[in-house]
Amino acid sequence: MRKAPAAAPKPKPRARAKPKAKASPDSLSSATLPSRSGGSPVAVGRGLLSPSSPATPKARSPLSPFAASTPASVSTVADLRGRAASSLDSLKRRLDALHGDSARDLEASHSRISKRIKMQTQSCLKLAEEAEKERKKMDERISGRAEEMKASYKEFVTEVQSSSSRGTAASEHRYPPSSSEFYFSFQATKAVVVHRLVLTWFALLSVQGDLP
Repeated sequence: MRKAPAAAPKPKPRARAKPKAKASPDSLSSATLPSRSGGSPVAVGRGLLSPSSPATPKARSPLSPFAASTPASVSTVADLRGRAASSLDSLKRRLDALHGDSARDLEASHSRISKRIKMQTQSCLKLAEEAEKERKKMDERISGRAEEMKASYKEFVTEVQSSSSRGTAASEHRYPPSSSEFYFSFQATKAVVVHRLVLTWFALLSVQGDLP
């Protein structure tokens, strides 16, 4: 008789997979950073690209330009006061320097102007003295000419008188004197004297007109 076939062995039950442990922050940091013993750069790159790696915060831009221009060292009111005092001191020094320069320039210009005024006054005084000398010379010349004309006029008058007296004496010796002849001779002498006076007067006027 044939033997009955043996029964097939029953399948073994599968073992359940153990739950994976959650990654701790220490393990994440160790995974992202290469170990000193020597980790592969691929592992480092994977750790950096993994979603569990924390994102680095970006630096915020300053809220105002005053905050950007203010250095980091100025952090207290005392520092600000010191900065303001130093800037005021420098400004005062600059103003003092500018004031000194302007004062020196003003003094130099004043001295130059005073020197020019002194030179001009001296030249004016010299011109006035020269003009006074010329005036005195002209006065002397005029007075000399006037004296000469007076002397010549006196000589002319004396000559006329002497000639008229001689003429009358000769006529009296030759002819008996008449009133008409005496009158005409007197008028002729008078006309000659007046003519000579007019000539001297015009000569004096011409001399005075030559003056500056």
